[in-house]
Amino acid sequence: MLVHKYKTVTIGCAMLVLMSVALIYSPQHNRTNRVVHTIVRTDAGFEPNKLTIALGDEVRFFNDSSGYFWPASDLHPQHAVYPAFDSRQGLPSGSSWSFTFDQAGDWRFHDHLDAVHDGTIRVYAEGVGPNACAEDLANPTCWNLLIHKTLLEEGIDATISMVAQLQSSTPAFTLVCHEYMHDIGLQAYRVYGKNVPLSMTLRLCNAGFFHGYMEGYFSGTYDIVGAIDFCTRVGRELGNSFSLAEGQCYHGIGHGITERYISEMPTAWDDMYTLSRKPLATCRIVGRTDDERHRCFSAVFNVLRAWASTAQRGRGYTDFAKNLFKTCAQEGRSAQKSACYWEFAVAMQFGTPISTVARAPDLHAFVSSVDYDEYAPWIARSWATLLGRTGVVTRNPKDLIRVCRTMEDKLQLACVSGLVEGVLFAERADDVGTRALLFCGLPDVYESERMSCYKVIQGDAASIRSAVEQKSVCTRIPEKYRDQQWCAFSSG
Repeated sequence: MLVHKYKTVTIGCAMLVLMSVALIYSPQHNRTNRVVHTIVRTDAGFEPNKLTIALGDEVRFFNDSSGYFWPASDLHPQHAVYPAFDSRQGLPSGSSWSFTFDQAGDWRFHDHLDAVHDGTIRVYAEGVGPNACAEDLANPTCWNLLIHKTLLEEGIDATISMVAQLQSSTPAFTLVCHEYMHDIGLQAYRVYGKNVPLSMTLRLCNAGFFHGYMEGYFSGTYDIVGAIDFCTRVGRELGNSFSLAEGQCYHGIGHGITERYISEMPTAWDDMYTLSRKPLATCRIVGRTDDERHRCFSAVFNVLRAWASTAQRGRGYTDFAKNLFKTCAQEGRSAQKSACYWEFAVAMQFGTPISTVARAPDLHAFVSSVDYDEYAPWIARSWATLLGRTGVVTRNPKDLIRVCRTMEDKLQLACVSGLVEGVLFAERADDVGTRALLFCGLPDVYESERMSCYKVIQGDAASIRSAVEQKSVCTRIPEKYRDQQWCAFSSG
């Protein structure tokens, strides 16, 4: 049996925040009457999908389905709400995995290989009330439970309002907002199926909703035509004010088809190149434009990076990143190669907290000489997006600029552009570019860096903002930096 392990470490600071939610309640317990409970994974889901146990009890997860099964805590795919609650391997039909719960609380879980199937285990302990998370938005331990409860009882609009409130009031949540929107999309498919209501609020946190929703969509189906029809609907209903809506939906298709293919190819779980062949071929078919295909390709490698992220155990993160980049070097198509390098670039940061980074990585250590000249700026920009996304919350912006200046000259502007993209990625719902504009206006920014910085902001405004928001952004950019293609109307 293959026992390829998987637990993502996509962004250092965000993972630390997610891991903190595991600390609900962990008293000492010395029970001698431990009870063993059983949850069965069938082709239809979990039986039972809700279970109440005592602290220190054991739950046995038995696979009675026709395929592999991987029990793990939320969120998908990080499993960081309760990190120890993760089998870290796919279980073949007829096998089981057991876990002893040493923390009280309500723990949501899912099948990592088919995440539309989920459940909840309530672990009670003497003196701990069952509804400690009733309204406590300030407590990271409660975010997952409250968001799920709100979606079920009040619907999507109320759920997105809660996320916007968290994002505006809690810097720590900003670091993981995209992951939560991703999970909301997955949950929304469970609740609404193919009839999910659409609104502009779904663009929040870089439109993670559509990525998770399409993962749910492809659970148990290869309805490619239906997926394209859904993305067409997204573009029709949201495209006037959110021009990237349809493209983000195609990125979601890449997420969904890749997870589906992975679940059906256990013999290739240790081979990134082989795993990528079918989903990339599907992306080439479903994408009608270069942009749609690229976004779909990018999602394929995003999922594979997460899938592979524990391959570094015992070998070090540098070797892990180099091995991922070897997959990119094998790609013969330039569009797929660029998507691969973009998504795998963040692996160069794994194992090093963003708050301690003083120098950018030496790309020569990761990228082959054949690909370096063409793809190094692209890789630098992607890596810096991670730095900007997490560093804007945890670091002085001046320090981030200085990190980019440690790169060789031809990569520095690409790095700065990536920083700004990361800042925009992490912005609050009510920010409308404010933090990114302040970043571009820092007195320490060189003129060439400032021009690149404002260019990124204007492109972002044209892609994801309403006309009113776009005008708000453009009028706050000094006139000499305004691009007439995007901001010609702003002074009128």
